[in-house]
Amino acid sequence: MVPQALRTVAVKATSRIGRPVIVNSYGRSGSTVLFMAIRNSASKPVLRVAPPSRDYGAQAWRLEGLRVGSGRVYKSHDRPPTRMPRGARMLYVFGDPVASTLSVIKRGSDSAEWMALHCEHLGVPRCAPEDLIGRDALRIEEHLRSWLDGELGPIAFVRYEALWEHADRISDFAGLPVTLPQRRERSTSVDQAPPALLETYAPMRELVASLPDWQVRP
Repeated sequence: MVPQALRTVAVKATSRIGRPVIVNSYGRSGSTVLFMAIRNSASKPVLRVAPPSRDYGAQAWRLEGLRVGSGRVYKSHDRPPTRMPRGARMLYVFGDPVASTLSVIKRGSDSAEWMALHCEHLGVPRCAPEDLIGRDALRIEEHLRSWLDGELGPIAFVRYEALWEHADRISDFAGLPVTLPQRRERSTSVDQAPPALLETYAPMRELVASLPDWQVRP
């Protein structure tokens, strides 16, 4: 087994990620797609021997006091810390909150353990999937607003459905050529949403609809 210290050195030596990148979201809105795309694009193409792609990525569920390493991309669902991890840039992925919530309900109904971890990652009390229908139990609107209203930039906000149209901007912001996977339609459709859920997330849907597909906030 390769010692952690040697893996860190190997990542720094072979990564195209010049400065740490954090991919954030309120969950089930495309952050995993972008995180894995950056992670899988990190290795310098001229090198025949490089660490496995998973070594270029890490999870950062708590940003407060986090020490990030160069050469890596981090995935988070955390809310704004007192200050951004030193040297890091953040890409925040957002999308239709109804589609995201339906995805959480489906995944959480399949696994209570996953649901508990998802609540923990978002920093909210544990709740059941059905709790999300009548109230924003995961506080995802608050999550998005807290990052939009914060002053921890530069932070790039990108709509999930527009990732592919803004691939060049994503690459420029992240500091390396990012190859996105083939576009796939969501497995959940908002047509499946019960009326109560649509009513619960109507204010957030208005907020999300008002945002540009891409913007960088200082």
